[in-house]
Amino acid sequence: MVDELKTGIYSYVSSSPFFMNYLTGGMYGNEYPQNTTKVVYPNIIYHWINNTNDRDSHGYFESINIQFNIYTDEDTEVNSKAGSDLMDFLVDQLTTLMDDAVLTVDGYGNIKTIRNFSHPIPKMNEDRVWGWAIEYQILLEKI
Repeated sequence: MVDELKTGIYSYVSSSPFFMNYLTGGMYGNEYPQNTTKVVYPNIIYHWINNTNDRDSHGYFESINIQFNIYTDEDTEVNSKAGSDLMDFLVDQLTTLMDDAVLTVDGYGNIKTIRNFSHPIPKMNEDRVWGWAIEYQILLEKI
């Protein structure tokens, strides 16, 4: 089920070419590719935090927490009219996409996608890299 959910998340987010156009460093499950010589920013790394399951008279349910980490080394203006920097823009775009998202996950129906939190990650000072963590709870029902 982990692979199916990762595929569902990637397919859903990457279906927004507008958003993906700004992720020049890509979007990856678990970690940035280790075979690269330089990390390209901005990028998103998403990973599985935990999973609980439950069964009742209606079926089998899964509750999975997924965390998205957005990283950028730029503090450039994306929309000078709004005064929004790149990180704010990416956070806004991802939360707009994922809040209440209906994901396609093989073998499961997506009941609900709920944002648990969104907060900055302490700056990685040597590379001037900014980060932002956003966690979602994804509720699925086994079909």
